[in-house]
Amino acid sequence: MTDHPPAGFHFIAELSGCPAHLLNDLEGIKAAMIDGATRAKATVLGSNFHKFEPAGVSGLVFLAESHFSIHTWPELGYAAIDAFTCGSHTMPEQACTYLADSLQAERRFITGLERGIEYDKQFVHKLDRNNLNEIIVNTKRPTNFKGKAKSISHKYLLDDYTAFAITDCVHAAKSLHHDVRVVHTNSYGLALYVDGTIQSSEYDEYIYHEATVHPVMANLAKAERVLIIGGCEGASAREVLRYPQVKQVDMVNSDKVLVDICREHLPLWHQDCFQDPRLKLHYQDPWQFLRTCRNKYDFIILDLVNTVEANSPVRKFYRGEFFASLAARLSPEGAMVIQASELSAAEFDNFGEIYRQVLHLTKHCEVYSGFVPSFTSEWGFILCNNHKSFAALEPEQVDFSLDSKLGSRTSQLEFYDGLAHKKMFIQSKDLRELVKNSFVDEEQRQMSIRSLYNFSSPAALPSQS
Repeated sequence: MTDHPPAGFHFIAELSGCPAHLLNDLEGIKAAMIDGATRAKATVLGSNFHKFEPAGVSGLVFLAESHFSIHTWPELGYAAIDAFTCGSHTMPEQACTYLADSLQAERRFITGLERGIEYDKQFVHKLDRNNLNEIIVNTKRPTNFKGKAKSISHKYLLDDYTAFAITDCVHAAKSLHHDVRVVHTNSYGLALYVDGTIQSSEYDEYIYHEATVHPVMANLAKAERVLIIGGCEGASAREVLRYPQVKQVDMVNSDKVLVDICREHLPLWHQDCFQDPRLKLHYQDPWQFLRTCRNKYDFIILDLVNTVEANSPVRKFYRGEFFASLAARLSPEGAMVIQASELSAAEFDNFGEIYRQVLHLTKHCEVYSGFVPSFTSEWGFILCNNHKSFAALEPEQVDFSLDSKLGSRTSQLEFYDGLAHKKMFIQSKDLRELVKNSFVDEEQRQMSIRSLYNFSSPAALPSQS
């Protein structure tokens, strides 16, 4: 009887364009299969391989978690691979990718199913949304962003309902909380995937990170102390540290492995900002950090991954109690920005849930957004502060403030300026109606702020505007 539950992942790999001599090499295939099983963190119990005449190899690797199998047709340059493992600790897709590389497959189709027994004792067979399915097909369609990449042989990563053409997987690992992949995409260059969802890409990460940072940093009277919750790529910190007046940036992330992966594989993102003496890394739970921190911050950024998944380990940080704890750490004229998922009339529920939880915390709670091509959507942000309306700023004011704060560094920005600022705060009529209807009553608002700031007199509370 196996120690592993009857639930796991089943991957099938169709490999073609393989050199015939590799597909006819029994010992080479056997070694690659066993090595692939080891790379997949599976436990090898034994194996059985057979060489056909005049050509072809068939083999099976027995695992404590189930099995890997292969059958080859050297005359066709084709190999069929089957990899099924029980338990959550294995990565059979890693074995398939490794074998495809070992057999020098020109084309590959790798797809996966989540298998197992549900509580009603019925077998389930469904696409696994939390793992990346890899597909390679031949096409002459030159998909690319800003004309930077073209290819006629694509591998696709399926991010829920979106396919991204890739050329190879640079790194795959399980961090403290997440399944992490760094891949080369055909359309957007290098990209970071966390739990099967794209987080940022080489060609357009500047849009997201400049939109996260500069609407506040460029327009605060004082921005000396900054707190970043999340920000694993280091790109939010990179943008903050462009400002000479910044004296201290605290970056809090409990997942050191994820941050280390980004530091090693995403240098274009962080641009060595981790070496800046003003940046201090705190590898601890954000809740724990806030409970012990007594600092006041001029700018707080909440930049975590997977905000909307119910089982996400960061879901607890998108709750009213945590937002209130962040707001309590703001300086009198400080501001807070929350990345709040996709912003559209069709997908407003997740954004609206976050917005309703922060609406009562500060005098000004403003919505802005920017279109990120690799996200295939308009991405929403919420800006909270007690001092002024950032949405009311005119382009000339923003440009003047940028120049006065950054000087020649302003030319380093690719996305943000005064006109971009104005555009980001303008939403369509349907979204304005949804945002307007996400309100709390004044009594609830007064009670929440009084509790947050320990005010004794309602007259001392900021009024809703």
